[in-house]
Formats: sequence, C-alpha cells, structure tokens
Amino acid sequence: MSATPPTQRHLRVLCLEDSPSDAEQIRRVLVAAGYDLELDLAAERGRFEELLAGHPYDVILADYRLAGFDARAALELATAACPRTPFVCVSAAIADEIAAELLKGGAVEVVLKERLGRLPIAVERAIAAKARQGEPPPAPDARGERFRGRLLDRAPAADASGQPGGPSPGGGRRA
Repeated sequence: MSATPPTQRHLRVLCLEDSPSDAEQIRRVLVAAGYDLELDLAAERGRFEELLAGHPYDVILADYRLAGFDARAALELATAACPRTPFVCVSAAIADEIAAELLKGGAVEVVLKERLGRLPIAVERAIAAKARQGEPPPAPDARGERFRGRLLDRAPAADASGQPGGPSPGGGRRA
C-alpha cells in the first residue's frame, strides 16, 4: 500500500511568508491533507510581485505582517494581477478589524497560525469560491451571513437578550 493519500490533488500555491519555519509548517499541513503541492515562496514584496506575474496559482497564502509589507498590500497587488486567484491570510496574530477589512477586500479566509490545522479547510473554501466565480453573485443577505459566520467564533458571548454582556442600561437597545 502506498503512503500517498488516494485523494491527492495537485495544488499550486504562492506563499508570502518571511519565516522559513512557518512556510515549512504550511507545506507540511497541506501535504498531510492530501495535496500534491507545488509551492512558490516569496519573503518580500519584489519577489511576490515577480511570482504574481509568472504562472497562475490555485491559491495565494499570505502572512499578515512582513518587513515593509503586509497582507493588505499583497491583497491589492494580487487582486490587480490575478483577480480570480483566491487569497487566504495566514497570520500569527491579527486584530478582528483588520481580519474584517481583509475579508471585505476580497480575502476568502483568515487563518491563525496557532490553528494551522484549519488551513486545508480554508484552501478548499478558496478553491470552491474560485469555481463559483462564474456564477451570479449571492443575494446580499447571503453574502452578509457568510461574512458574519466567519467572525462569529471571535465574537463576545451574548446573554439571553442577544446583546454582548447583556442589555444596555435603561433596557433600551444598544446603537
């Protein structure tokens, strides 16, 4: 019996990461998930732009913060150079507001490095999103629900009133 998973799929990845150990961990996680991985690594903006102009990729994975460069700028470059290539931010730490900005700006997912086991799921979603690009866009309510769903696990707990931390003073609704 072969050590190669029977569901192995070819995946061409552009990875923007300045930590060789983090890039290797990303590679290991995707290979363990059954991908026949072809990974091009960029550690800085110039190399990222060079690779974007080259061969097409199935997905772009980008660390949030690099020296003199970040995922927001990388997303803008990627959107201009290859708008149909899905973009996933993979970061050690990222503020909720920045994650929301990336998602609104076109990133498919944001994955924390401490939860790198979720990366194959994010990649599958990214590939599915790419496949759906030829379909009509979902209704605005459905798009909003998907966005809220991505941030729910980071939201504060709500009490029975549905408000974080309970109802506002005076019993009125919070603005």
